[in-house]
Amino acid sequence: RQHETAAAALARGADAARRDRHGNAPLHLAAMVGDAALIDLLASSSSSARLQAAVQGADGADPAATNAEGRTALHLAAFGAAAGEAPVAALLAARADAAATDGHSNTPLHLAAAGGATAGTLRLLLDAGAPLRAANGRRFRVGPAKTQRVCNQVHIIYDLFDLWKLCVHL
Repeated sequence: RQHETAAAALARGADAARRDRHGNAPLHLAAMVGDAALIDLLASSSSSARLQAAVQGADGADPAATNAEGRTALHLAAFGAAAGEAPVAALLAARADAAATDGHSNTPLHLAAAGGATAGTLRLLLDAGAPLRAANGRRFRVGPAKTQRVCNQVHIIYDLFDLWKLCVHL
């Protein structure tokens, strides 16, 4: 029902670039709740002239748009990625930047590691170009020890090939 309502509102010209008091656009909110289908709908919509101007002629909501903390929708989806990788995959398919940094120099990979993301989500971000050795404002780096700890937290057991694939990015 939620998707039908959103689709109808977009069809009637609702502004998909409108922000709440925290600077979050609908794409940010869809990422926060992990709704991959709504992310797809928003990313493919071309609902208003204002939205079109905001994304400089591209179709759909802008995956590079940031909120008041400087976070993109991918940052928010990555932080909540313990629930699944579909929202992260949807944003990456919409050309979200896996190397984008927020106001604290966190990349989506930093937030995925902090949020207990699955190995699949970590792989998606790494394959999309997330910098494994980037330091944030607290000089925290996501490295093999942190990645292994995160994977242990979500009870993921790597076989040697999976571990090797993660270490290739070092």
